[in-house]
Parts: sequence; C-alpha cells; structure tokens
Amino acid sequence: MDVLSMIKSFPATYTEHVLSSPKLGHKYGRTRCGICTTRGRNLTSMGLPHVLALPFPAQGHVIPLMELCHCLVDHGFKVTFVNTEFNHKRVIAALSAESTVRQLALVSVPDGLGEEDDPHDLVRQTEALQNTMPRCLEELIEKSNETGEPMTCMLVDEGMGWALEVGRKKGLRSAAFWPAAAQMLAAILSITELISRGVLDADGTPIPEHETFQLGPGMPFIDAAHLIWNLIGDEGSRETVFNYFLSNIRVLDVVDFIICNSFKELEEPTFSYAPKILPIGPLPTGLRRLLAHPSVGCFVSHCGWNSTMEGVRNGKLFLCWPYFVDQFLNQSYICDHWKVGLSLTPDESGIVKREQLKSKVEALLGDAEMRARASSLKEKAQRNTDQGGASFHNLKRFIDTIKAANP
Repeated sequence: MDVLSMIKSFPATYTEHVLSSPKLGHKYGRTRCGICTTRGRNLTSMGLPHVLALPFPAQGHVIPLMELCHCLVDHGFKVTFVNTEFNHKRVIAALSAESTVRQLALVSVPDGLGEEDDPHDLVRQTEALQNTMPRCLEELIEKSNETGEPMTCMLVDEGMGWALEVGRKKGLRSAAFWPAAAQMLAAILSITELISRGVLDADGTPIPEHETFQLGPGMPFIDAAHLIWNLIGDEGSRETVFNYFLSNIRVLDVVDFIICNSFKELEEPTFSYAPKILPIGPLPTGLRRLLAHPSVGCFVSHCGWNSTMEGVRNGKLFLCWPYFVDQFLNQSYICDHWKVGLSLTPDESGIVKREQLKSKVEALLGDAEMRARASSLKEKAQRNTDQGGASFHNLKRFIDTIKAANP
C-alpha cells in the first residue's frame, strides 16, 4: 500500500497514541514534548531550503499537503512533515525502506489528548493542539539548527494557523495551505465583513434574515448555517471553534503566501475577490488511479474537496450526496456552476432510493452537453499544471521565493 492510499483510511479525527519503533532513527532525539520520531533515508541535505510542514490532523488535510510536499522535494527542498503520533504510526506502518522518499522526514509530536478525551470532540482537539504543539514545534526548529539543516519556512494548514506564530518567533518564512475550495477560505477570511453586513452576529451565529450570502459577483451563494463552526456541537462549542478560526485568520495577515488546491478557471470569481489566495492545483489524491479508469462513467460523491478535484481532473460526472460543512458549497459548484453533476435527494429517513439513483445515472450518462463540460474542465485542469499554466506559475513563484530566502 502506498502512503496516500494508507492515509486515506484514516478516521476523521484522532487521539494520542504513544509511538516508539526500534527500527527508526531519532534524528531530533527525545524532546520535552515526547519522542519526535523521523523516517527518512540519506537525509544529507546541507544547503537545501528546509520546510516544516504541518497539516491539520484529518484525512482531507493530510493527503493534499503530503502531495504538495512530494512536489517540493522534487524541486530541491528538504521537508519535515509533522503528524500527530497516531497518524505518524499509521504512516510508518505502511512504509518499507524502499518506499521512503529522499529528503522527506516524517516526524511525530503529541496531540495533547488524554485517554479520557473524546477524539471526535473538535473543541477539545483544537484546545489540546494549541496547548501541546507550540513548544514541540519550537524544539524541532531548534534541533534542526543544531544538525546544520536549519528550517527556513513553515508550510501550515490554515486550520493550524496559530502555529505560524511559532515560525515568526523563530524567524522563518511562512505560507498557509488551504485544502478545500478557495471560496470557503474566502468566506472565513471575510468573517468581519460578514458581521458588518449582518450575515453573522458577533459570535458567528447566522442572522436569519441574511443567512444565505454571496461574497462577490459570480460566486456561489453560501448558507451561513453550513460554515464550519455552525455545525459543531452546542452553542458553547460553536463559539469556541468560531473564535479559533477568527484567531487563525488574524495570523494569516502576516504570511508570505496562501496557497490552495484549486485552479484558476474553477473558481475564477473567488480569485478575483481574494487575490492573495494562489491556486496551485489540482493536486492528485488517493483516488487518482480509480477515477482515471475509462470505465468509470460517473462518481457518486459526498463532495469533499479532494474527491471533487480528483473527479474534475479526470473529467468525470458527479452524483452529489453531501452531508457536512463545505460539501454543500462543493455540490453547488458541481451542479449549478460547472454543471457537471446532479444532486441526490434523500428522503425523510436520509435514504436515497434505487429508483432515484437509477434515473439520475441515466440522466447523467445520456447528457452529451454535460459530458462535454466535464471534458473541458479536465483539459483546463491539465493546462494549469503544465509548464506555463497558471497553477504551474503560482507554484514556481512560491518555490522561487522560498529558495531565494534560503541562507
């Protein structure tokens, strides 16, 4: 099993898991925050720009950031990829000595959760991460200086934006990575504007009269009830998660880059509205082998962004069945804006019956115009990542800037 296929089997949230492996070297040694275990091979990389990459510990965040880091390695970077101990254990278990990647070190740190904590409690998880990880990251940076391979840049998932303050204190360049639709990030970055427009109140709760909003011309409408914090637990939990995002976006004001897994034509109005967000996609994911097969006629999807991007880059039609957070926005893109799919409508029991599924499949496969639009998106996706394409140019700009800052 390759790394990305294995990561795809991760649960949505994780708990702390003590990790030790006699087969692995401890490049950074034992630190005050526990054992930071690395996996790599021939990591003599003196003089290379060295990136510390930190994903949010969830499946849809780890996969695209790992892909981006493989790309950075291909362009002459060393990368230290930091996972929680639980995730790191799963990665190491799936790797053989032959499958390790030169200049990509996999490192584990604790997530701060105890045995009594519910790993599905997002509020507790975000609190634990902020309490535990900053000192661990500082020690990793300090240890890299001692080894003669100093870290020069932090590449951090927006969901871990608080970690960028660690890099700032240590004098590192910084970049944020967003693994979902650029429009969802634009909405999060526009929280204060949405409050002033009367869409949200001061604690992020939707105001009924203006609950559905549009950020700018040509952009899909978003239901404020589908913003991440409004789908979390009780009122106190929602307010905590809202403040977590509010804190993260304040830190983003000082980053050198905000990059995302999208491409220009896919969300062009959003990139006009929020020009600081640079698309570098589509990045491949664990679904690429399956969806690239010519016998796949359509894709029944929950509309997570990784799945959406993989379907688009392979020219597939969609049957959409979203159930959480940004998946509703992605369905709107697929069905209403790109017009390459149809939505499934569950009954009052949450079931989609076979008759509806059969009729929608027949409608999709019989729609020549829809197939043509899907093929057109596939071609645009490919052009963006080819040399000279917009995503190629944005990634090169990011790479060249970080390399130029390398001492």
